[in-house]
Amino acid sequence: MSKDLTEALRALSQPEGYAAPPAPAPLKTRGGAPAQKSAALNSGKSAGGSSGTVGPFTEADYANRTWYNQRTTQTPDGLFTVAWKPLHVLPLLDGNSQTVTFTFQDAP
Repeated sequence: MSKDLTEALRALSQPEGYAAPPAPAPLKTRGGAPAQKSAALNSGKSAGGSSGTVGPFTEADYANRTWYNQRTTQTPDGLFTVAWKPLHVLPLLDGNSQTVTFTFQDAP
């Protein structure tokens, strides 16, 4: 029965005398990319100095965050309106208990 339905659908959707194009030839197996040396690889050497941040980052107090002004966004159909405040500054503590500040750009 399904074969009859498939043939009926094909007869309705394809003009008479239509021949399906031949299938493309299968692609050749190429294998993986060859190994290469990269300057971006970590050599294990320090770049000089012991500065830098150490994870994990933790947030000491949520109240220390600062926000941009509130804005509203409406769905394209106009049914819903959402009010939100974009995050401006997020102060965190790194693994060495040093303050690390993430400052986010204001959304357009």
